[in-house]
Amino acid sequence: MNPRKVLLVVTSLLLACQMGLAQDGRTTAAQVKALATLAQQTGQAFPVVPASSQGYTRPFVWVAGRLNNPGIRPELPSFCNKPGTHIFVFCPNALQITYQTTSIAFANGGAGMVIGIVDAFHYASNDADLARFNTDMGLPQCTIASGCFQDLDQNGGHSYCGADAGWELETQLDLEWAHAMAPNAKLVLVEGCTNSFNDLATAVTTAIGLADVVSNSYGAGEFGGENAFDPFYFSTKPILFSSGDSGAPAQYPCASPNVTCVGGTTLTPNLTTFVRVSETGWAGSGGGCSVFEPSQGFQTGNGVNICGTARAVPDIAADADPQSGVAVYDSGNGGYFLV
Repeated sequence: MNPRKVLLVVTSLLLACQMGLAQDGRTTAAQVKALATLAQQTGQAFPVVPASSQGYTRPFVWVAGRLNNPGIRPELPSFCNKPGTHIFVFCPNALQITYQTTSIAFANGGAGMVIGIVDAFHYASNDADLARFNTDMGLPQCTIASGCFQDLDQNGGHSYCGADAGWELETQLDLEWAHAMAPNAKLVLVEGCTNSFNDLATAVTTAIGLADVVSNSYGAGEFGGENAFDPFYFSTKPILFSSGDSGAPAQYPCASPNVTCVGGTTLTPNLTTFVRVSETGWAGSGGGCSVFEPSQGFQTGNGVNICGTARAVPDIAADADPQSGVAVYDSGNGGYFLV
């Protein structure tokens, strides 16, 4: 057997072992690297964190490969905004153009706003990695020292809990790209002590009290009794959740009527101007009709009745396909990834 086949067999076995773990059993850096290697070898992308056990969530982060790790230099990394084995590798300047976020009247890059981000577990290098990403991508810095970035536990303090390499990659994706799309906004990361619904609901409550909008990129399949968590997501501030990455059925908390459920697209830009050429629903994007949540007036009042009396998700959508993915810097897992 040649070395390439040996590598594929080994990484496939590692993948199989990972997918057999419940998320409360944690994901390791070795497993993340194995998935990235397998993605590189096969040209496919893989979910980084396996399905969760009941009462726990998983982040909806996929990896499509490793990217070279450039030294600090004045120009963008060589992998930026180019096609390769995948459709496109987005860096911030290109996605800003594609979605015209720099053209929003009076937005000023989110100046005066605070973006709350909720994830599970603690990654001690999040501040340093965000700083490195901003340097490489030519973005303004947003650090703990400057007061632009806060890293808090689920209760708003600094009693951090645990670590998980899969959630770590999700955390850096969330931080780096919230900052990339709103570079003048402040960031507040609130970390659940575990990935349980209970801990993350506590973290969401903390984030609501500190931010103007709260972003969440995790969930699990719907379950009986989920409605008891709905009050945690009731707020006059926008609370966004990812719709998931495995099609139907609907995921929770995205199915909650108190959140904006965000689905995923495959985004294809012009390779020179970065203007959007096409954008279609990503085949992996979560969605469907909720089993436990009723339809709401904001849907039925606007003619959305595909699910009858049940809540339909998602509500809106943006780029999520790892084949038209974004560059994320995560030193704990080894550097830059296409995510």
